[in-house]
Parts: sequence; structure tokens; C-alpha cells
Amino acid sequence: MSVAEPVDDRRLPLPFGIASTIGSLPHASHAEAVAFVLERTPRLPAAPSLPAHFPLEGMLAQAATGVAGVDVHLDGTLAVRPDDLDPEAPLRTGYATDPAFAGERALAAALRGSSGFAKFQLTGPITFAVALHALGAAPEVAVAVAGAVVRARATALLDWLGEVLPAVRPVVFLDEPAMVGLLEPGFPADPDTALDLCSSVLATLEGRAITGIHCCGAADWRLRADAVARIRGARACGSPPTW
Repeated sequence: MSVAEPVDDRRLPLPFGIASTIGSLPHASHAEAVAFVLERTPRLPAAPSLPAHFPLEGMLAQAATGVAGVDVHLDGTLAVRPDDLDPEAPLRTGYATDPAFAGERALAAALRGSSGFAKFQLTGPITFAVALHALGAAPEVAVAVAGAVVRARATALLDWLGEVLPAVRPVVFLDEPAMVGLLEPGFPADPDTALDLCSSVLATLEGRAITGIHCCGAADWRLRADAVARIRGARACGSPPTW
């Protein structure tokens, strides 16, 4: 198996003012979506997800794909079987064939043989843990499973990219909309535990990708510096985030 060379973020900064995308796109086909990102953001094209037309590409459906104890329905909704959740269980899927990752494959096919940067995203472990808890998992089980799954998914993504795009430098974001609730009563994990989840995934990515965290709401980025990735993304409208 070919593995991408280690990336030193300090020596390999992204060009100033570079644009990319995060989240889903409205296109009806992956070919159209890839053509769009290559035209509009050619220096940092992002793997598209199209959940409006392909529900398995929704962020929670992608997070849960191949996870023991979670059933992913064709409409993208999840059903959790709490007794079958196991943080030690391996993922039963991969980027090379699973329908949930068709956007990643479409971008990789378009970039094959090229160099430069490309951006990919993973559903963050905090957000996945919140979803598992909401669907019936005990808080400590949800946290353990989410952390193990997203770390394994991060490794699988980087290993696959090392095979199909060996000369491309990956930028990998954790998409964490649930970070907005870290300090709210009833959150399934205390802030330190939740941010440890992010830190553990960032450590898995570190050295092989330029890392980022995106939260589409008002997150308090001051909670703990070691949980913050190289790039921080917040909403571009409304009130400013708390730095």
C-alpha cells in the first residue's frame, strides 16, 4: 500500500487568500459538482457531497457508514442498536467502493496524476457522538464509538489518498456543527472530553494532512488551544465567532 509522504504544515502553508468550499453542493451529478469546484476553486478544489440527490452522502450518513451497531437507511437516516455499538469494531467500508464517498472518488478521478492541494472533510467526532447519543447510545459509549470511528475514517481516507493521489497534498477538515452546544446544559460530554475527541482525530491526521475544523455556528474557539487545527472555519455571515 502506498502511503502519502508526511506533511509539515509549518513548511507547507497554503497560498494566501486561497478559496475552497465546505459542506454540500446542490448539483444533481458528481461530474457537474467536480467541474464546478475545479472552475471556481482550482487551487483548492473540495470533494463534493450531494445529499439532496444522494442521501447517503449526508454528513451523518457518511459518518455512520460501515459502523457496527448503526444502520444507515437509503434516505440517509440512521437507526442505532445500542447493544451492538463497539468502539473496537473495525469499519466495514472504504473510500474505494462505498456509495457514501462517490464525491471523493469523482474528485480523485479528475485530479489523477496532478499535484497541488485538494480539500476533503470528515464528519467531526463531537457531532457524530451527539447524533449517536440522540439516537439512544449512552453518553460514554457515544463518545468512545465516535472517537474510534472518526480516527479510523481519517486513517482510511489518508491511506486511500496516498494510493490514488500520491502527489496531491490533502487538506482535511473536521466538520463540527455540534460544537455550538459544548457549553449548553445536557450536552452528552463535558467540554474537555468533547475537545479531546477532536484532538485525537487531529493527531491522527497531523503530519499527513493540513488540518482544519469548521463550525457553522458561534463556537467559542478559546475553550482550549490544543484542540484547534491549523485552519479554523466559521460562518461568514451574522454575528462574528468568538475567538
